[in-house]
Amino acid sequence: MLELLLQAAGLGIEGVLVLLCLIFLVVELALECIVLLLEFCMFGVGFVQAVLMIFNLLALLLHLALIGAAAPTLLGAGRWIEARLAGKRTAIISKSLFGKAHTVMAEGGAAAAMGNAHPDDNWMVHFRDTMRGGKFLNNYRMAELHAKEAPDRVWELETYGALFDRTKDGKISQRNFGGHEYPRLAHVGDRTGLELIRTLQQKIVSLQQEDFRNTGDYESRIRVFAETTITELILDGDKVAGAFGYYRENGEDAIEAKTVDCEC
Repeated sequence: MLELLLQAAGLGIEGVLVLLCLIFLVVELALECIVLLLEFCMFGVGFVQAVLMIFNLLALLLHLALIGAAAPTLLGAGRWIEARLAGKRTAIISKSLFGKAHTVMAEGGAAAAMGNAHPDDNWMVHFRDTMRGGKFLNNYRMAELHAKEAPDRVWELETYGALFDRTKDGKISQRNFGGHEYPRLAHVGDRTGLELIRTLQQKIVSLQQEDFRNTGDYESRIRVFAETTITELILDGDKVAGAFGYYRENGEDAIEAKTVDCEC
């Protein structure tokens, strides 16, 4: 009987489930706004001003925020690009002007066990070198992920337009660095950091241009908050569920997000 009613209404079971989810989300958002409105009023904020503040917060509501605009954060590009492709709104937050992160001063290179300089190099040797270099105080899981994923991130940068130095046979050149058993630093002369920032900035701009062609808004899916300081991480239990910050220029509230990646 239920299936007949759904067919008559032109909705399948999946369609009804999606509709129920949407109704639930709208109700949840409405309740959160009411609670927030009451909290504002309790602290002496006028009703009209409180409503305007809530509208401003909703306009800046994001699904993913990356705090920090240096290469370590932006190299998590796979995550924010995935989020964007899934239709999520993403923010990149920088305390300074975008492109002025200290990564531009980095000269050595990006360590990745690609085996271009020595065939015996692999992620396990890189992992061991990393743990030894940190006197085994490292978070071993993070060191493992770094060693395993670094080659893919370097190759990913090449697809974005990074121009690494090459060997005579056309492979990415890798050189020695302290603490590494084998030469494994992919580099661009002595300006690797500058090249990484340039490449990642260019990728962000190209995605924003693509979004403008599709939606008429450069910031519809990726928004850059320059000269913005994050003052508080919003917790849900032991998980980071959001962030709050302000524009350094005028002190106005800047951002609230559902998911946060921080550069440490």
